[in-house]
Amino acid sequence: MNATIGYFIGFTLGCIAMFIAIKLDFSSIAKMILIFSLLIGSVIISWAGDE
Repeated sequence: MNATIGYFIGFTLGCIAMFIAIKLDFSSIAKMILIFSLLIGSVIISWAGDE
């Protein structure tokens, strides 16, 4: 159950990051936000998978 929640949260963070990347005019800042959010999502998925 935790793994499913982790994947959902990671996927949601990825979608939010891509939405922000599309809305922002500054590509460098958008890429940083996208990568940072995806890393957080990966950590959440890994943590949920270990539980």
